[in-house]
Amino acid sequence: LRIKADNDTTIVGIAVSLSVVMQGWSFAGAVAVNQIDATTWAGIANQSDITLAGGTTYGNLDMDADDNGLIVTVAGAVAYGGKGAGIGASATINLIDKAVKAFIENSDITASGLVDLLAYSNANIIGIAIAIAGSKGFMAPAISVTVNIIDSTVYAYFNGKKTAGSGIEAAGGVNITASSDPDIITVAGAVGIVAGGEGGGAVGLSVAYNEIDEDVWAYVNNTDVYASAGDIQLKAKQYS
Repeated sequence: LRIKADNDTTIVGIAVSLSVVMQGWSFAGAVAVNQIDATTWAGIANQSDITLAGGTTYGNLDMDADDNGLIVTVAGAVAYGGKGAGIGASATINLIDKAVKAFIENSDITASGLVDLLAYSNANIIGIAIAIAGSKGFMAPAISVTVNIIDSTVYAYFNGKKTAGSGIEAAGGVNITASSDPDIITVAGAVGIVAGGEGGGAVGLSVAYNEIDEDVWAYVNNTDVYASAGDIQLKAKQYS
């Protein structure tokens, strides 16, 4: 028996602005906001009672909840103010929020082979924000900001058994694995240029904020687990 839930989501966002004024003020701004909010569950629940016969060939339970999310975003702003001021500002905001679960709840499983549960999350963000400002006289401030957040829960578990049931019986062993591999790559750059003039000023300011907040659990709660010929393995793995 194979139970599989897959989610593959990709967002590519590009925001670009250009402003040129020869005698006065010039402002260019670019903002890109992207969000992935996903729930990926594979499970057996509600007093189910499943028997799988056929040895290690046909008596296996293979359950996967697999979630892959990718955001690629670029924001660029270029402003030239001539004899006035050139102001350039760019910002990217990216959020991936996901819940991934592979579970057996309040149910019994009898398998002549292996019972294998896997909950896997792979969230990736690439955020780039660039701002360039130029002026021949007054001032040229350039500001770029990129904010990237990954917030995930990844659970693989047995929780409860059928009323008056026997829980999980797997002759070939039990594997319960929760795994997450998130990555954030970010670039923030700002360039301010004032050429000529007197008393002018150029400012380049860039800010990058990145956060990965994850809960990764593999557990057994309030049920019995038997493996007559194989191992019982629980693994919770987080890479970042």
